[in-house]
Amino acid sequence: MKTPLSSLVSALLFTALLTACAPDEKKNSTVLGEPALDTVTGEIGDVTDESFRQYKYVDALSLNWEFSSGESLLQYLSVKKRHVIEHNHFSQFHVRLHDDNTATMKIDLFSVSSGISVRDERIRNYLFDTDTFAMAEAEVAFDKTCINLLKPGRTVLCPLTTTLKLHGVERAFESSARIAWVGINTLQVKSQQPVLIKASDYAMLEGIQALKKLAGVDDITETVMVEYLLTFNLKS
Repeated sequence: MKTPLSSLVSALLFTALLTACAPDEKKNSTVLGEPALDTVTGEIGDVTDESFRQYKYVDALSLNWEFSSGESLLQYLSVKKRHVIEHNHFSQFHVRLHDDNTATMKIDLFSVSSGISVRDERIRNYLFDTDTFAMAEAEVAFDKTCINLLKPGRTVLCPLTTTLKLHGVERAFESSARIAWVGINTLQVKSQQPVLIKASDYAMLEGIQALKKLAGVDDITETVMVEYLLTFNLKS
């Protein structure tokens, strides 16, 4: 008999899979609470009419944004024994925005943290194989239409094309993110829904099998759900 938690986990995974396989409607750029071009709602941060007009015709990603690691989060959820959820995050990663509407991310895989040191060591050695593949890298291309709509005080829902290099394998996939220009000095990029990463896509199934044996369990999910919140501050 399924426990309530088991049912909840199954529902979350099913919902995430449906979202990831959704049709192309999500590729349309959407402005959330878009103000008129000559006025500002002020709902997100402290924005004045003057400051809004100052950046009215400026490409948001052409400005000098500095990544704030202390205000950012990159985590993934895995499931074992059908209903045991494990939270993992990376403490060392860096993101850079570029004026051609792209971004690059570098992740130190050795910085993975699950809250249990023995598990962290196993993940590094058997799953990520950090002696050989110390870093993961991602290149992200933002939809230009939504970037053009991004102004102070606005949030846009933006389609992304991401190329992820992990464990010696490079693959591209589509997703979406909410980008908020908070006030004048802060930009935040948040995953719209969990990004599903499959071990089979990155030659990591052997590592999953090794983790199962070491943990003495029969079931560890081969797909993890990745979420992120990235914060950037405007340099003067």
